[in-house]
Amino acid sequence: MTSILYGNPKNRVLQLDGYLLDEQIVSILQEQVTDAFSDSSLSLKIQRIGSRHSKDILFALKLLLFKLFVWDKSTTYGLLLQNLKLSNGKQNNLNSNLNKLGKLLILINLISSYTLQKISSYLYSDEIGRLETTNPKIYAVLKKIINYLPFLENLSSFSQIINKIAFYLFGDYTSLYNRFFGIRHHVLNQVGTSFASNPQAISYEFQDRQLIWNSFTEFINNISDIKMPRFVTRSWKRAMKKVIQRRQKINDTIDNKEDDNDNDDTLFRFLPERCCAICYSSDININKTTDDNLITNPYITNCGHIYCYFCIMNVMGSNNGFDDNDDDDDELIWNCLRCNGKVQWCKIYTDGMKDIEVHTKQYFESDKYLELINSELDEDEISSSEGEEDPESDISSQSNNSDSDSDSDSGSDSGSDSDSAYEYDEDGNQ
Repeated sequence: MTSILYGNPKNRVLQLDGYLLDEQIVSILQEQVTDAFSDSSLSLKIQRIGSRHSKDILFALKLLLFKLFVWDKSTTYGLLLQNLKLSNGKQNNLNSNLNKLGKLLILINLISSYTLQKISSYLYSDEIGRLETTNPKIYAVLKKIINYLPFLENLSSFSQIINKIAFYLFGDYTSLYNRFFGIRHHVLNQVGTSFASNPQAISYEFQDRQLIWNSFTEFINNISDIKMPRFVTRSWKRAMKKVIQRRQKINDTIDNKEDDNDNDDTLFRFLPERCCAICYSSDININKTTDDNLITNPYITNCGHIYCYFCIMNVMGSNNGFDDNDDDDDELIWNCLRCNGKVQWCKIYTDGMKDIEVHTKQYFESDKYLELINSELDEDEISSSEGEEDPESDISSQSNNSDSDSDSDSGSDSGSDSDSAYEYDEDGNQ
């Protein structure tokens, strides 16, 4: 047992890679065939063949690959790349090939797997429900088979797991079907090497580069999680501050700006409390006013000044960790534009909310609000009453129109009678 496990074991990776290559080849061919059938230049009947008979096309591709490789060369395309072949002879006979019986067994395996897939898809389809009325006996047999299918599937999966463990231990029989019929893998050419083992056929440059960059990114992520000492963070802040100040001086000299005051951030003390200093400072409009930059969603800082929620969160996030005064306060986040004080935290401004609640409550309880509600109710009643009177007026107008029409008709009839009477009198007189 130990000699089998540790004494020059068989290469299991080559066997598994060979079958993985076979699956990829089949999937590539199937994708190309389906793309060919889905061409818009073809007729609808031909396009429907690729969509309705995809499983049949896959089975035909497997049969074609079986004829080209297994039947003719006693190997598959993936195993050929790994310098392996199929054999059902003795284990010690490395030169034995797959005989016709073994090839027929592999063909039977392909056909049986295809038929089982068709049967299982039919059993779980809606067509089986129609047999309950037409053929109740067949329906009863199929229902029993359906009841046993989960047990058979679980048994098959469990046996495949056992076979996989045995394959990892001994290196033979990748599938349970091969174990039943003694189909093994042997080296195809004793002198040649496999595709994966040949350094001239495959390049590991991309894999090496990927591994290097992966380890480098993991190293950076681990460093970012480490909390550095305070003197390191302070020195980093001072260095970044100097770089930013140098860039600011260069920009000021290019724009011909005078840098007479070091505390330019406190130039917004004149703004009223309702105006956001950050919005006002970032507004590039020449004719800007304080009413154009009113505070929305007010947040108050620890220095007592109010800003917009979005503005204060944006500047605190972008200026995180830069101390303009070079103190030892590592919690500094931003300098206030009104007082140049250290802003370390902010919270929602709720001081004036009580006054607003009192004013709103007084307004809703006032007589003015009640008069407004009553006037709106009166207007609604008037509009509804007018809407109810409209049908009656329409009916009366229609009745008046009908009366007028009847009067006109009677007038015309009387006129005709008078004419006829007049004519009769004339005849009588004549």
